[in-house]
Amino acid sequence: MTEIAVIDAGCDDIAGKITAGIRRYGGNPGDLLIAQVPSCAALSGSQPDILVLGEDAAPSCGPAERIQCGILLMPGDGDASAFDARCIVTYGMSPKNTITLSSISETSCVLAIQREFLTAGGDMLERQEIKIMGGMRPDCLLTVAGALLILGLKISDTNG
Repeated sequence: MTEIAVIDAGCDDIAGKITAGIRRYGGNPGDLLIAQVPSCAALSGSQPDILVLGEDAAPSCGPAERIQCGILLMPGDGDASAFDARCIVTYGMSPKNTITLSSISETSCVLAIQREFLTAGGDMLERQEIKIMGGMRPDCLLTVAGALLILGLKISDTNG
């Protein structure tokens, strides 16, 4: 079972949106343990396979105690010094981030994977652009899509 910890200091319900995305793209949420965690301090002693930091959560994770995880998904402008992860995937609107948006419209977006990274299943996800549904704030969309990609789901919403 893959353990995913989500720290979302805002009110976006990132964990719920990840679960909905798993269902939408044919994954099985029963194979996952997805936990909404109030802060980095609540992870003390825990080592989630995937740690997802929402845009507003990163500042609450100070360097007091290093947090171990398999894959860390975090905002590109966040500080990774408090984490010990085998892979760090960043998201945001900067060309320096692993995952960004290359175009945005009212109904869809094009997600750009700018650097290769390993999924939780060990597959290499290569650089590419993927058309996906819109409908969320860009930072929320990037967080959810990033988590789904890390889980190895094919999230393209291209119709024909």
